[in-house]
Amino acid sequence: MSKRHLYTIVTLLLASIAANSSFAQTLNAENLITEAYSYLTMELSTYEAKGFRTEYKIGKVSPKFSVPVCESEIKKELRRDIFKTANNTIAMSCASPTWQIHISAKAALYKKVITALQSIPKNTAIRESHLGTMEQQVNLNRRGSYGHPDHLVGMITKRSIRQGEVISPTQLKAPMLVQRGDEVLISASNSAIRIQMKGEALSAGSLGEQISVRNLSSERIIRAQVLERGKVLVVL
Repeated sequence: MSKRHLYTIVTLLLASIAANSSFAQTLNAENLITEAYSYLTMELSTYEAKGFRTEYKIGKVSPKFSVPVCESEIKKELRRDIFKTANNTIAMSCASPTWQIHISAKAALYKKVITALQSIPKNTAIRESHLGTMEQQVNLNRRGSYGHPDHLVGMITKRSIRQGEVISPTQLKAPMLVQRGDEVLISASNSAIRIQMKGEALSAGSLGEQISVRNLSSERIIRAQVLERGKVLVVL
């Protein structure tokens, strides 16, 4: 083979490699970790904007691992609900050439939550003086929590709550705004009219609950929705 022919073959091979360089190049472990870290940082920035403090890290990838460079944008997604668990997985995939990998990640969300500033007995109406705050990892506490005192002031404790304990929705119940035997104001309305009359509550009820009420004018028993303390609503 002449030098001229050899030069032509080498030139054609180099041109072919250059034309298909995306297949010749690879993403190594460091590249993939960087991609995953950037994605997780972007995802968590939305929670930081809402007042959460975040701590996160990406799991290890074998230094020997690599995949072909993706011709399109690499698709990334968290496989688990970040509010339910700190331990997560980032799925990364490419359409061309086709590949998919999973990289472990840990993302903890922290925020101030409401705690009991003092011991609170069972069947006690919550007052603001009962309440304090502390920072807690919110995607570790499976019982839930409150972020603002306004959300639980006036609620009733189902059981005693210890000093320093994080208060969860499972520990509270809505207060009874109407007790059996209470005199209530019945509001009855539709799109055209609105009338009011006095009634007697035949059962107790909290906000939004349906209770039985006796109309004191007609002695008729009706079902009505509790609106506020001493007031119920009937939709005609």
